[in-house]
Amino acid sequence: MGVGACFRLRQAKCRVFRFPEVPFSGHATGYTISTIPAPETDDQRIALTLFREGHSSNKLLLSFLFYWQIMEIRTNDPVGWINKTYYRRVAGFYFNTDDVQQLPLRGRKLGEYLQEDCRHAIAHIRRKPGKRPLKFDVGEEDRRLAISTRIIQELAKHYITNVLGLRNKLYLVRKGGLGFPVYVTKAFLQRAHCVPAYH
Repeated sequence: MGVGACFRLRQAKCRVFRFPEVPFSGHATGYTISTIPAPETDDQRIALTLFREGHSSNKLLLSFLFYWQIMEIRTNDPVGWINKTYYRRVAGFYFNTDDVQQLPLRGRKLGEYLQEDCRHAIAHIRRKPGKRPLKFDVGEEDRRLAISTRIIQELAKHYITNVLGLRNKLYLVRKGGLGFPVYVTKAFLQRAHCVPAYH
């Protein structure tokens, strides 16, 4: 707006400066990078890698598989863990229960549905008789998978935090208020004079 027809992009000058943000679910803005998780074990690093790939994928099918794999890191029974977490209302785990009510559970528990109608259906295009195959490019099927992926993402977050124990964070700061921004631990922040890298 207000730019003449002869104006060229190379003449443009930046007039707005703000802290950079990471794209979130395809939008232009989202979670800041001023704090990031601080993994301490290989399991936590693998889980974060899987979560990053699932979160950045623009394909629901891939996202679902990545999130599901997180719950296979320390257990051979993701289905049992999902059912225990959801039906026992484990402390600290919250998500929209209306989502579950919209799924075609058909008398099964949430864990069995997510494994059979999502995880196995995605991984195995040829299903055994009586098992639900995927229907590609069908609106209702896309909606079902979107809801299922949203649920499994929240389960994956809870798993990373509470089963894998990833609770620590790193903070982006400038040491002494000057210099190049670096990530430091909370313990470092408490004993050193640091200011946020961008403010």
